[in-house]
Amino acid sequence: MWLRGWKDTVDDYKNISIKDFYKWRYIEKGYWKGTLNFSRAWRPTGSIFFIVNIGEEDYIQVIFTSTDTTNWNKKELNYKIKLDKTSSNFGWYRYWFLCPCTGRRCTKLYLQSNWWFCDRKAMNLCYSAQLESRPLRGFTFWWYPYLEELYKSIKYKYRNGKPTKKFARYLRLSWKLDLAMHLMAENMRSSKLYKKYGIV
Repeated sequence: MWLRGWKDTVDDYKNISIKDFYKWRYIEKGYWKGTLNFSRAWRPTGSIFFIVNIGEEDYIQVIFTSTDTTNWNKKELNYKIKLDKTSSNFGWYRYWFLCPCTGRRCTKLYLQSNWWFCDRKAMNLCYSAQLESRPLRGFTFWWYPYLEELYKSIKYKYRNGKPTKKFARYLRLSWKLDLAMHLMAENMRSSKLYKKYGIV
C-alpha cells in the first residue's frame, strides 16, 4: 500500500508565512502596507491587503473580500493577527503568528473556509508526505528532484540526430520511474483501502 489515507493537506489551502514577511523585510521596517497575491498552477486565486505594525502592539492586519460558496455572497473581512516574539542568542527577536483560533505560536496560517486564518493543527491538516508510504516518499523526496536537476543540467538533448548521453540517461530514468509508479498504482487497486474508498 502506498497511500495511508485521505485527509486535507496544507497544499489545498491559501496560506501566509511569517518567513515571507522576514524575507521581504517588512518586519524590520516596523510599519508597512502591501498586498499578498495567491495563485495555484500559475493562475491567480485571490489577494489580501495587509498592514504590518511592530511597536507597542505587534500585529499583522489583513483586509480582504471573501465569498461564501453556499450563496455566493461577498463579505469584507478586516481583522488583526497578533504577533508574539521570543529573544534569540544573537540579540534580536524572532516573531511568530498567534493563531486567531487557538492562540498557539506558529509560522504559517491557513485560510479556513475563506474566513479566518488558522494554524495547521486547528484545521486538522497534514502534509502530503504524511499520506505516503515510505517507498513513495523515496520517489517524492529523492527521484523527482533528482530528475528535475538532471533535466536542468542538460545543455543539448540531441547530437547528430541521437540523444546525448545525459539526455538518454534522463529518458531512461524517467521511464523507470513511470513504470515503478504504475506498478505501485496497480498494487493499490488491489488493496483494501482502495476498495474501501471505491476509487477506480
